[in-house]
Amino acid sequence: MEMTNIFRIATSDLGPEDKFTAFLHYLVLNIPSIGQGMVDIICQRSGLAPAIFETAVDHPAGDVENKPDFMLSCKELDILCEHKLNSDLGCHQLERYLGLPKNRPTYLILITNRSHNISAEVLQSNSYLRPKDSSTPFFYWEDFYPIIANHGERLAQDFVKYMRDLGMAPSPLAEEWGQLFLRRDVAEKFYEATMDMRSYFSQQLGAQCQADPSRLGFQVKHPRNWLHLLYFYVARVAQPAVVGIESPYLIARVFVQEVELGRMRNLVSNNIQTEDGLILGRLSNEMAAWDKNLVMCYECISSLENYLTENSVETRAKLQRFGQAVFEHVDTVCNTL
Repeated sequence: MEMTNIFRIATSDLGPEDKFTAFLHYLVLNIPSIGQGMVDIICQRSGLAPAIFETAVDHPAGDVENKPDFMLSCKELDILCEHKLNSDLGCHQLERYLGLPKNRPTYLILITNRSHNISAEVLQSNSYLRPKDSSTPFFYWEDFYPIIANHGERLAQDFVKYMRDLGMAPSPLAEEWGQLFLRRDVAEKFYEATMDMRSYFSQQLGAQCQADPSRLGFQVKHPRNWLHLLYFYVARVAQPAVVGIESPYLIARVFVQEVELGRMRNLVSNNIQTEDGLILGRLSNEMAAWDKNLVMCYECISSLENYLTENSVETRAKLQRFGQAVFEHVDTVCNTL
């Protein structure tokens, strides 16, 4: 079998999920014990008998319309793996993969970064594996993170950093916040915790606040006449990646009309030191998707772990301080015209 060339993967035009899969394939081929560790987790948590890992296949053979992302091939069986980062499942995607012809015992799993609705047809299939110790009917990437992190080889440790950049590390947040990106009730709790921050903008500055449907962020409209929009939200991933601030992130984005960009000329990429930790401010120049005259010109990023605590009063105060620190930084630098 021809060995995967990691440098050609890096320079390829593969999409994010296919590129991740290709890198994972390279990792497992070079450190087969990681493949065995993945198989062990899948078998243990799904109730399947132990299996002996033999090799991994990137995009194993399917048919014209159906090509699963990955296969862990074992002595006794094959495990097809569908990989998702932030995208949705295709129409009947898992159902179609379950219907692929097979010449030996073959099972299917979904590994993802986010929540998905799984049909009853898939859940009732004996060939679909899901963790029996969880109400979630699929695996998360963070389930496999410790297997790789426990390997001391440079390649494994580099891959672990790559997984962290993609939001695949187990949540470092306080226990009650650990399911923030996975459960609606926890997201609602986060939005409630921004109450003091929203009050600061609406009551003290006369701005209008509007919640995201996900409850993981909100808009602040016109805190100043020249400042069109501040957008506060939480995310597992920051693009481009940041150095020195750990995921997940608390992020604020600054939007102004294109005619106001001259006012922003004194903004520079720099660190903002606060009592709750470092906030990284960095320049941007990204047109808003919904308004070609609106530009996201600045972004402030901090580690969410610094703000979410088990004390609700303390959490509200910390989040309010973040919002105020971001606004005062931008306002002080730019409100000179």
